[in-house]
Amino acid sequence: MIGETLGNYRVLSAIGRGGMGEVYLAEHALIGRRVAIKVLLRQLSVDADTVTRFFNEAKAAAKLHHPGLVEVFDFGHHTNGAAYIVMELLVGESLKDRVERDQRLAPGTALAIARQVATALEAAHAQGIVHRDLKPENIFLLPDAESSVGVRAKVLDFGIAKLAHEETPGSVKTKTGAVFGTPRYMAPEQCKNAGNVDRRADIYALGCILFEMLLGRAPFTFDNWGELVAAHIHLEPPQPRELDPELPAEIELVVMRMLAKQPGERYATMADVATAIEDVWRNAGDRREMLFTPPKGLVTVKRPSTSISGDAATLPVAAELSTEPPVARRRRPLLVGAGVVAAATALAFVLLHGGGGGDEPHPSAATPAPPPVHVDPKPAPIPVAPDHDAGSAAQPDKVELVVESIPSGADVYRRADGIKIGKTPFRRNFDRVDGGVIELLIKRAGFQDRSITLSTAHDGKELARLAPARAVRPVASQKAGSGGPTFLDPYEDSK
Repeated sequence: MIGETLGNYRVLSAIGRGGMGEVYLAEHALIGRRVAIKVLLRQLSVDADTVTRFFNEAKAAAKLHHPGLVEVFDFGHHTNGAAYIVMELLVGESLKDRVERDQRLAPGTALAIARQVATALEAAHAQGIVHRDLKPENIFLLPDAESSVGVRAKVLDFGIAKLAHEETPGSVKTKTGAVFGTPRYMAPEQCKNAGNVDRRADIYALGCILFEMLLGRAPFTFDNWGELVAAHIHLEPPQPRELDPELPAEIELVVMRMLAKQPGERYATMADVATAIEDVWRNAGDRREMLFTPPKGLVTVKRPSTSISGDAATLPVAAELSTEPPVARRRRPLLVGAGVVAAATALAFVLLHGGGGGDEPHPSAATPAPPPVHVDPKPAPIPVAPDHDAGSAAQPDKVELVVESIPSGADVYRRADGIKIGKTPFRRNFDRVDGGVIELLIKRAGFQDRSITLSTAHDGKELARLAPARAVRPVASQKAGSGGPTFLDPYEDSK
């Protein structure tokens, strides 16, 4: 292949080779632009379904124009019959390599990368394209001095993307019952049926990736595809703050909403994810510098032994959630130069390992029995010390009560009469009454109401963690002339 011409590009050298094909460095014969070319093996190029999925990447990328998405210039067949795609050549490293090297990223860095990815995928979703195989290998980090974290994320490999408006017979969209994707990052609904997913599957995958950037491990760490698929469907992921108590609670709230089992309980769009991340940063205030503090090792969380009954058998339950903490490593700067592998290396990794590596899905669509379960005890409330202004004594006839919420900006009502008395963060003096209490109701759109009770015998402070509002259940309506009810999902795109 080296020295041959594919379209207008002359192949200069090989970057990588594997079971599905090769990735080459090539140059435009006239203008000298260098590119990466993915070439499918000839024996795979004769399989129509494989080629369709391979060219879906080119079709998907051709619809998109965003700095956070890899650009595809051309695709076609070599004279020997091999299918190929010509794409942008990048220099940097994959997010997978970054996490493996650093083990864990500082919360501020992880949030910044997640927001960049969310913004890029919002552009894809706006064109009706769902990635369906989002994972650290498919996120590439380019050095960028203008970025607050020194890198700019690009999303790669739309090879199994769902084109929402693609109606070609035999396309990936029509293959209901098939499982496509990488199980470590697949949404529960995708684990059941890859043909029945929307943008919220990508939101779940990004939640898994954000979890891994923050904690150095994926939400579920089973070794085979069956256990991973069953875990996504049946098990709740561990609470991030159980693994790292120093992780801000606001970040945990964002991650857990992205990882909700039901699509309707997640953020509705990637734009909402980006906004939630911005809110974390905006509300951090003086704590922003803390978000870039290198993270420490994880704690080991013990679990009681029990069992769970699955569809096929009763399985034992593991007694421990995590093993020893990962080794802390000093972060090394991102190197750029002759010794740095181009972005095509990341593309090669995906190509060489068939898109999943050790997480390669089994072709069967049957839902497996749940794997060993880790039973989470009810989390203890976050203790918050009373807040006193330094250097000033509280008046003997008054107490100062403070209410904060996650997220902030919630309305505060007196429960007794329903009168709104402020917003969080809320701070007010009340008459001191020994043995007395005041009941408040905390409300914010998109979240469940929270009641709290504060003592009026002394100064006090309460942190109210608001849970996301429950999804609106589909409403049955009767269409004229139809034989039965039609269920309307308020989270689906309007047709």
